[in-house]
Amino acid sequence: MNNDKTQALNDWLNDNLRKCDLLSKFPDEESRYKLKERLRSRLTPQTLPAVAQFLLTLNKVHTNEPLDRIIKRQRNTDAARRSRLRKAQKLETIENKVHNLKLTNGRLRVQVAVLESDINHIAQKEQRNRQRVLELEAQLASVHQKLLHKD
Repeated sequence: MNNDKTQALNDWLNDNLRKCDLLSKFPDEESRYKLKERLRSRLTPQTLPAVAQFLLTLNKVHTNEPLDRIIKRQRNTDAARRSRLRKAQKLETIENKVHNLKLTNGRLRVQVAVLESDINHIAQKEQRNRQRVLELEAQLASVHQKLLHKD
């Protein structure tokens, strides 16, 4: 089955090389052979989109530029594309973290407000209780004085 896939990919490659008349852009047989072998060595179902893109790029080239330079430029283009994709993914991750941190910050601010309200309520209650204690102590002292003078 794996050989069938390899054969199908090789057939696809040869067919596309013929269709786009790509081999005629390389004057000597050695360059054409290098191109075929390099493409075959990199051709897998996973790399098929990249190889197809590479063929389209080569088809647009109208110079006698060496194959190594063309391949190097294509690799650089692919690396730049992957780098931009990684950068975009990192940016998205950071944006998600910022969003989550803002949500957490909002929840914490609400929690702080509730706790501050509770503190104020407790402080007011404590103040009322202290006042009540003072009033009761005054009443107790008054009753105590009355009892002392009654005797």
